[in-house]
Amino acid sequence: MRDGVAGLQSVVLYSLPELDGAIDSVPLGGLVGNDIYLVPERAGRLAARLRKWVHLRRTPPQARASPSPQLH
Repeated sequence: MRDGVAGLQSVVLYSLPELDGAIDSVPLGGLVGNDIYLVPERAGRLAARLRKWVHLRRTPPQARASPSPQLH
């Protein structure tokens, strides 16, 4: 397996989702030759983000913490 993201892959992974309105995309894998490989750590990261979004959505506005001044 090679390291890095090829030119066309970068367009598909980063540019197209942004053009479609994605604000927080997480690439889940990559294409090597004709094979698609899933990166398990990325799938776990996406699942963790989804749990946090669901928790935030279910939390009443008055119970939400104020935003942190630091960017993550």
